Amino acid sequence: EFKKGEACPNWKAFLESIFKDAEGNTDYELIDFIQKSIGYSLTSDISEQVMFFLYGGGRNGKSTFINTVKNVLGDYAKQTNSDTFIKKKHDSGVNNDIARLAGARFVSAVESEEGQQLSEGLVKQITGGEPISARFLRQEFFEFVPEFKVFFTTNHKPIIKGMDEGIWRRVRMIPFAVTILKDKVDRKLPEKLSMEMSGILNWAVEGCLKWQREGLGVPRAIQDATSHYKEEMDIMEPFLMDKCFLHPQAKIEAKELYNEYARWCNEEGEIILRNRTFYRLLENKNIMKKRGAKNKVFLYGVGLQKENYKYVQTRVNESVTESEQKNSLVTQFKLT
Repeated sequence: EFKKGEACPNWKAFLESIFKDAEGNTDYELIDFIQKSIGYSLTSDISEQVMFFLYGGGRNGKSTFINTVKNVLGDYAKQTNSDTFIKKKHDSGVNNDIARLAGARFVSAVESEEGQQLSEGLVKQITGGEPISARFLRQEFFEFVPEFKVFFTTNHKPIIKGMDEGIWRRVRMIPFAVTILKDKVDRKLPEKLSMEMSGILNWAVEGCLKWQREGLGVPRAIQDATSHYKEEMDIMEPFLMDKCFLHPQAKIEAKELYNEYARWCNEEGEIILRNRTFYRLLENKNIMKKRGAKNKVFLYGVGLQKENYKYVQTRVNESVTESEQKNSLVTQFKLT
């Protein structure tokens, strides 16, 4: 039974114990974000257009956190397998699992296997505020506007291949960095929290009011964790660092760079991207593809490091005068 004005001291103490900064101090800025996120999840509003990722190893409080919120929200909370949001081999977009999430406000997607790829198109669709079509097995399609916020809990970060803002502006990585020692685990904590349901709901309502006044915001811990996640997913960066140099005046034939990339992948045991995907990811780094002389396609802003030369000198503009050419040489020290 809900009781207005009730407190939740055990819940607050729990949050203070699991959300800490690098120095081991309680991260109240992060806790404030968590409170607003749960308050936001009480509503049907999805204007923030974000998806929450709860990441960390074992014994860090993720399960207790998610289970408590589910208990507080009751029928407005639903759980689904992480596969709901994972890209399949023959991915056609919305799957059957989405149909049962109609009307939910809070959705927990539990655990993913290592190496699984996020269905980025689906994430954009369900966070975008537009109607989506879904159906139950062997039934007719129906349309609904998603009201749910997804909290994806995992020990393994799902792979995100896109580097564009269209996907990354939606990602909020929540770090569960504290590991609770075995002898510090409170076995009775779930029971204690179950006695504070009214107080935790009051806490969530307070978070909703804060969110309405301030918006979610992005605390430092979320910024850092999400930026680190994006860096880990940047599959082009290791190749560029290892084999290339970047300069506004550099250029190389697209086919030559792609062949070097394919060789590098074979040497490093990496999966070779299709050339279209390869060029698209380079464009995200402002390396642009243009058609040049003899109908050849060139990439501008990148060159290859040369194994046998101390310097790399590249003529970058075939149409300029000889004196201009002398001034347009790109001199790049060989990286060793």
